[in-house]
Amino acid sequence: MKTFTHFFLATILLATLSFAGSCSKDKDTPPPPEPVPVIGIWKGSVVGNGNPTPVKFDIKENGQVTVFSQNTQFSGSWKFAAGNFEATFDVQGVQATAAGLLSAGKNKIDGTWKENNNGKITEQKLALAKD
Repeated sequence: MKTFTHFFLATILLATLSFAGSCSKDKDTPPPPEPVPVIGIWKGSVVGNGNPTPVKFDIKENGQVTVFSQNTQFSGSWKFAAGNFEATFDVQGVQATAAGLLSAGKNKIDGTWKENNNGKITEQKLALAKD
């Protein structure tokens, strides 16, 4: 009887270990993606041949951006990849593009503001800082 009890307990132990080892472990949940660092309010200027023109960019999560400059407001779309920011606009029939590189500190964007007015292309310096 003693041998049977030991055999029975050993069988139960072995079965328990087998079932426990065969259960699949839950896969680790991947971490959520990092927020896009350009989303938010950015203030700065566009500098051409004259005085700097103050600008404010409101970059939204939905891919839209609104720019405020000299009592004017216009909207467009933006994209961000590999540290490069680009936004495109139609400003009263003029195609405009703001493009720049995000700084290592993720608090500045330096680049260009380009306008294409029926083939006449102008390029100005763009400097933005996270507000």
